[in-house]
Amino acid sequence: YMPNEKIDKIKEYSDTSYDAPFDQYEIIDANKSDTLYKNNYIVNPIVVSETDLEDYQAAFNLDTTNIYANVSETSNALAKGLTSVDNILVSSDADIEIVDSKNCNAVIYEGHIVLEQTDNYDPSKPSSVIYKLSTDADGDYYICDNKFAHIGRIKAGEYKNVKIEVEPGMFNAQYGMYSFEAKLYRLDENAFVTLYDKLKSNEMDIESYTDSSITGTINSKGDHLVFTTIPYDKGWNIYIDDEKVKTESISGAFLAFHVPGGEHKVYMEYKVIGLSAGIIVSLLFLALGIFMMLYYRKNRDCIFLK
Repeated sequence: YMPNEKIDKIKEYSDTSYDAPFDQYEIIDANKSDTLYKNNYIVNPIVVSETDLEDYQAAFNLDTTNIYANVSETSNALAKGLTSVDNILVSSDADIEIVDSKNCNAVIYEGHIVLEQTDNYDPSKPSSVIYKLSTDADGDYYICDNKFAHIGRIKAGEYKNVKIEVEPGMFNAQYGMYSFEAKLYRLDENAFVTLYDKLKSNEMDIESYTDSSITGTINSKGDHLVFTTIPYDKGWNIYIDDEKVKTESISGAFLAFHVPGGEHKVYMEYKVIGLSAGIIVSLLFLALGIFMMLYYRKNRDCIFLK
C-alpha cells in the first residue's frame, strides 16, 4: 500500500517486457491518491530446511559470525543450505563510468571507485560520487558497494546511475581517501521461483500468534533444521509437542531449531531475559520501602509522645 508517486518504481520492478517468469507485484485496488499491491511471492518466516545445522554450516562454509560480511554470498549460502537451490544472485560484469563528484575527486582504479579529498575539501559536509553502470544482459540487479541495494531492472546496454554518499569520518585519516569495489549482481529469476516453491512447500502452518508467541504445525521429512527470519535472541523458548528444544543461531542473526521427522505441534514464546528476576527485585525494594516508611512513622509518633 503506497502513494501513487511510488508506483513507477514498483512497475519498473514488475515489468514483464524483459521476459521475467513472474510478476512480483499485482495491483489489487487503485484510486487517484493510493494504490494497493499484493506481493505474489510471500513465504511465512518459519520454514523447514533440507539439511541439519551441522551439515548446513560445514557444507556451504557460511560465515556464522557476520551475516553482513558478503551479503550476496550469504544469501546464496542460505538459499542453498535451505533448499539446495544454488546461485540466486549471480555476479555480473559491469562497465562503470564516473558521472559527477562533490566535495572530492573520484577515479576508477582496478575496479574500485576511489574518492580523494581535494584542496577545497569541506570536512563539515558529506562527499558524494555519481557513477553509471551498464551490463550485457537484461535482468533485475543489485549493487554491492559500501552497502547492498536493489537498483531495479536494467536492459542490456542501458546505463543506470548510482549515487554514493560518504561521511567525513569514512575517509582514511592518513591519506584522505575512501574506496569501494562496485560489484553488480543479477537475480536469477528462474532460481528465485524454484527457491520460492521449495520454501512455500516447507513452511510452517501458523495457526495463531500474539506479540510474544507463535503456535503452529510443522511437517518435516526428516530430522531437519527449522529456519526462521526472526532475529536470534536467548529470550526465545521453543516447544515441540510440549517439549522444550534447544535454539540455534544462523549467521549470528537468525533463530533456528531442530525438528524430528513427521508432523509436530510447535509453540514459540518470547520472554525478556531477567524480567522475572527484575520484577522480584523491584517488589522486594518496594516492600522494603513500605516497611521503612511505616517504621519511621511509628518511631516518629513515639518520639512526639515522649
